[in-house]
Amino acid sequence: MVSRTAPAFLLAAASVALSACESFVLDPPALAQIEADSEDVVDAREIVVLADTRAQAADLTRKANGAGYRVRTRDDLSSLGLIQVVLEIPASRSGVQAIRELEGLTPGVTAGVNHAYRPQANQNARHYAPAAMDWPSMGCRAQRPVGVIDSSVMTEGARVHMRSFADSLSPDNEHGSAVVALLRDPALASDTELYVAAVIEELPDGGTAAGVDALVRAIAWLLSEDVRVVNMSLAGPYNKILDRALQRATDRGALIVAAAGNDGPDAPPRYPAALNDVIAVTAFDAAQRVYADAVRGPHIDIAAPGVDVFIDHQGGVYRSGTSFAAPFVALYFATNTDMPADIRDARQALTNASTDLGAPGRDPVFGVGALKADDLC
Repeated sequence: MVSRTAPAFLLAAASVALSACESFVLDPPALAQIEADSEDVVDAREIVVLADTRAQAADLTRKANGAGYRVRTRDDLSSLGLIQVVLEIPASRSGVQAIRELEGLTPGVTAGVNHAYRPQANQNARHYAPAAMDWPSMGCRAQRPVGVIDSSVMTEGARVHMRSFADSLSPDNEHGSAVVALLRDPALASDTELYVAAVIEELPDGGTAAGVDALVRAIAWLLSEDVRVVNMSLAGPYNKILDRALQRATDRGALIVAAAGNDGPDAPPRYPAALNDVIAVTAFDAAQRVYADAVRGPHIDIAAPGVDVFIDHQGGVYRSGTSFAAPFVALYFATNTDMPADIRDARQALTNASTDLGAPGRDPVFGVGALKADDLC
């Protein structure tokens, strides 16, 4: 195993070598960005740890208990080949100290704080999206299911399966319901089967977000259900737990599509979109101008409609945000006859199915350009 880490307090794991585990290479941002995001967590007293084997997890648990930590949850994520342990940090330690201590107790584990990931939506209005992408007028038939990692949803049934991974599920299901309605729009796709992982919970400060531990459990569930196209209209800080888990998921055939984030053009990259193994989607409007609040950077892969997008939900609503651009790209892969073999093939497929926008060639605003689906089905 090779692990490349930044010299940062939240990335305290050194490179390790274990013959029984799958390799991973962490892709952290600059130290200043990690420090800036250090308090953006769902619970400051929680630490999340990933282990490759049950023996590792048992060793970690035993030593952590002896050091004053208390196990809150333990999940055997067999579809990822990982065990996730969530621990309560003793009052005498900070999150930084806990990371260093736990990774020192059991070589090979990865520890990180429980960062928060929030829906990337705003409310706003127009009906232009299908035409902007030259989407086939009768829609396309879905070839494979789509996973949705988001809030809970209003609609469940034979083609919408939901499972909760939040400790205190948020009653606000508007965001997830709108994303699901877009993915089920018959003008875009028919017979779309959705697996919804509800991860958004209420935080003590009154806000809502998903913890990284819930995201990892959700990813493992989707893989166990053989769902290979996953939409994540959420964004937050870099987290090495999420980095490692998504690398494992993509190694096992998953294609992760994520919203670039709505923190503005001067904001640092948001995650998971900025990870190497994830397709990062930004948003444009009816005039093909970039969404004013969209995050920019060299990690942006492609652009899709995401400003004043009409969604057939609760009588018809209009929404703006990179949250609503990502589902178009997820549907592109779900309705395509051929599933890309890996992330490189997926990016090449998007390059072939795009029209350049902005500066010539790939750029940090639009990526390879606007998604075009005229030859999709």
